[in-house]
Amino acid sequence: MRNHEEDTQDPLQMIHETIVCDERDWAEDERSAVIFAIVCGWREMLPQVADRFGWSEEHIARLSRLRAKFIKLCPVAGDD
Repeated sequence: MRNHEEDTQDPLQMIHETIVCDERDWAEDERSAVIFAIVCGWREMLPQVADRFGWSEEHIARLSRLRAKFIKLCPVAGDD
């Protein structure tokens, strides 16, 4: 990941870097958890987060597709 202090001109990269550098609990509320799922991905924590919010398999699949699209638009997001 690039240094958060660098002057990026890519707004999606800046969003990604801001979320990655934020130490708050992104699983605290469902809206934040969805944003984190798309921008950063939950990886091995996905089952616990999905269970916490009652996400269906269809919802999880949709978030996965949105994550893949985000990575295409912001490749650095796939480097986490």
